[in-house]
Amino acid sequence: MLKVEGLNELMQDLANINKKALPNAAKKSALEVAKEITKEYKRNIPKKTGLLRQSVKAVSSYTLQKGVYRAASVVFKMKKVSQKRYEKLTKKKKWTQEKKNDKKQRIEYFASAYYARFIEYGFYHKGGIKKSQKGKTNTSGKTTFVEGTYTMQNARDKVDLKADKLVETKLDFELNKLGF
Repeated sequence: MLKVEGLNELMQDLANINKKALPNAAKKSALEVAKEITKEYKRNIPKKTGLLRQSVKAVSSYTLQKGVYRAASVVFKMKKVSQKRYEKLTKKKKWTQEKKNDKKQRIEYFASAYYARFIEYGFYHKGGIKKSQKGKTNTSGKTTFVEGTYTMQNARDKVDLKADKLVETKLDFELNKLGF
């Protein structure tokens, strides 16, 4: 007769690995695709101050009801900046804000990339967008539409072609780390 000890513990450990490993691997693979989209977006976004480029991050979330992992490339509206950067942006008439942090006993500085959707999808501009021959802005009162760049949409479309491969590679990597 052969006696094996610890078989129950082994079975319990294997069950725990599956409960944690597979969802973790799925979350990381979804986040990998979002990071790739973010990278592509940052590469192609128009740059004046660089604030929009700094405000984009890849984030993930989990829906408990459905058990679905989601990841997205998100532009955060309020970004914490240094005092020096705050002063530069204020001079360029960008949207900035100071807030007093009572816990840390100091003032914190924020800047907003609220204009991301205007760059992406375009906007109507009153007064025209063309300069006159003398270099002055057109104040004719005519409303014109400034075309959007569709940078995020283009980044998503470009990464969408290789998203399956990215997910597969990340899942294999995470599962190989666990010995599967």
